[in-house]
Amino acid sequence: MARPPHWRARARRGAVGACLFVFAGCGSATVDPATGDAGRDGARDGAREAERDAPVECSRDRYYVGRMVGQVLDLAGAPLAGALVTACGTACIRGMSGPDGRFDVPVAFCFGTDEIFPRGPVFWLHGLGRRPDLLFAYNTADDHHLETVTLASPMYAPGLDGAATVAAPGQGGATVVLADGHGFALRIAAGTIRYPLSAEEREVVSVVSIPPSRLPPFVDPANPPTVLYAFAPSETEFTAPAALDLPNPAGLPPGTEVEILALGDGASGGRPPAGVFAPVDTGVVSADGTHVTARTGLTVLSWVGYRPRTRR
Repeated sequence: MARPPHWRARARRGAVGACLFVFAGCGSATVDPATGDAGRDGARDGAREAERDAPVECSRDRYYVGRMVGQVLDLAGAPLAGALVTACGTACIRGMSGPDGRFDVPVAFCFGTDEIFPRGPVFWLHGLGRRPDLLFAYNTADDHHLETVTLASPMYAPGLDGAATVAAPGQGGATVVLADGHGFALRIAAGTIRYPLSAEEREVVSVVSIPPSRLPPFVDPANPPTVLYAFAPSETEFTAPAALDLPNPAGLPPGTEVEILALGDGASGGRPPAGVFAPVDTGVVSADGTHVTARTGLTVLSWVGYRPRTRR
């Protein structure tokens, strides 16, 4: 299924660049919190911050969220102050983390659905090109009415200190390799990369390894990935898949089949949905056992990992 036009715009423009929220200079628009309908033509082209007046009555096909609370920390466990967090779906209701990393976002909104948000909104920390975006589809029970979404465990948001970084090639350049020196390698062919406008002007790609003690809530703790990496800028796309190698720290035998998992976001087109960490490719352990090679490669930069395939 093709992506809706406003989501194609989001993926290319990035969170602030697409004017997801009503800031000064972005034009004026209001959204009816009960229906999600915009107050002027074109206001649904990108999500808009809503005027929220309680109580709100939702139709049965909508998803109501009253408020969203939680805490964001960096990988060292320090509070992440001033982070832009949203309850984001067919609209994005924004908030900001405080000095202790805690946030309490008053939402009071009825969200619609599409292929990217099949169960209403998700938690979304917007990295704005300075860190990877972090998403979590918390509504696994498909509840249509949530007065308070409490994200009980801290959200660990990686920064880019110590990240591997490479400048992507232009139309006439040679293929470049983003490598961390520990077995990770992403090969980016010339002219295949499309950045969101939230990316910094010096258009580079960064990747950071996530330690097992800092796994995000979208990971199934009963079946975690063998390795996990996060990219910035998030929602960067490739017009042709970028070849991917991942390290093999578990020592899986040569020829072992694995499934490559990725986190869905606005650029994934619902495959997987936003905030869901799911299989997108398969791979195999190399003949020398040193790494895993993805069969297809990456088309979107988000979070990626792998785990051995289970027979069904």
